[in-house]
Amino acid sequence: MYYLRKTSEIHILRALHLSIVLNALLFIFKVVGGIVSRSTALLADGSDSLLNVISNMITFKYYHEARRPPDEEHPYGHLKYEAFASMLVLILMSITLSFIAFMTVDRIITGIHVKKLNPIG
Repeated sequence: MYYLRKTSEIHILRALHLSIVLNALLFIFKVVGGIVSRSTALLADGSDSLLNVISNMITFKYYHEARRPPDEEHPYGHLKYEAFASMLVLILMSITLSFIAFMTVDRIITGIHVKKLNPIG
């Protein structure tokens, strides 16, 4: 049973690492595309990818903290770290939403439009 638990944890952590790397790459491509084309949608999608990277890093850190066994200071264990990590992610999502909403309203007021790009070059 212990071996199976360790094996599944290894798979979870590998998937988490892969998710962090791929979302970081997506963030770069989306933000560059959003800046070049002046697309709020791409910038918002890029900020969502960045949020995914940060939330996965938070999950990675607090996953280990929550799995620690009970000690004298925490006789019921450390599982509250999971709730704390969820609150951090919620705060980050709220900040991201505020950023996207501000950017969108600003674009509507100033009248900035998406730049048409020539796909050939």
